Amino acid sequence: MGLRFFILAAWALISAVAAARADEPPPLACAEAQGIYDGALAVHRARLAAARDITPSRPERHLPDGFIPADAMVDDAVKLRDRSNYTGALDLLGKAVALYDQKLGAGSARSAYALYHQGVVKARMRDRTAALSDFAVALGIYRGETKPDLAGIAEVLFARGTVERGASRFSDALATFQELRTLLESDASADPLDMAEAIHVTGATYMRLGDKEAGLAAFKQSLVFANERLGRRSAMAAKALHNVGIAARSLQHYTEAFDSLAEARAILELQNPPKPIPLAEAIEEASKTYSNLKCLDAPV
Repeated sequence: MGLRFFILAAWALISAVAAARADEPPPLACAEAQGIYDGALAVHRARLAAARDITPSRPERHLPDGFIPADAMVDDAVKLRDRSNYTGALDLLGKAVALYDQKLGAGSARSAYALYHQGVVKARMRDRTAALSDFAVALGIYRGETKPDLAGIAEVLFARGTVERGASRFSDALATFQELRTLLESDASADPLDMAEAIHVTGATYMRLGDKEAGLAAFKQSLVFANERLGRRSAMAAKALHNVGIAARSLQHYTEAFDSLAEARAILELQNPPKPIPLAEAIEEASKTYSNLKCLDAPV
């Protein structure tokens, strides 16, 4: 009786799996997959060659009045940071904050700007706790202003979300990026590239949380925004398409994945100056999509 029970249970399980698979679309044949990718690449190359470039006007950031010696310290600290001289950068930023507090009063908007850069340096040094503390103080100052510096708040939110995601605090990062997106949507002067990037990093965070559908939807929204405000040949459009392709592949939407990765490749082929690394990555992701279909020898 026991053996018969297990045989019947196994048969029921096999039947259930077979029924579920019957509802799934059949996998692409290798030749069909190659045809979809090659066809999409040809179409996108032809269309993009005639596409009109858009040169978005990047809004000028007007920083609040500061104190010239301290302003110079912040500028020099950023240069040191970019040369990986983090100790020197932190020394200058600490002195700048002290000078701002002395000359402008404690908690000025310029101090917040210096604290933001101080947090960025600490994040690069992997001291995420200290970085998040600096970002919290900077946000508190900005938000307490009579006329809040929305661009400054957005700058700090993006950095905070990036640090939270780097610390695997994905739920916190998602909340931060959603707050950033809401802020940018409320600011008519917001940089369109910042808006596209905010939507994009929201999608990337959804993917890290395992919500692939939400990730794909956000990448598509970022793509729509990039196409409308930055142009169909923009690097941001290529970035969004690249991740649409990866998200679609993770959901086994192979036709969409091939089409998106082909369009990303077509855009990157037109970039001037060339961007060889993103182009190579777009081609590699198409190859990975073939591999998912067991088409190991399919050319790309």
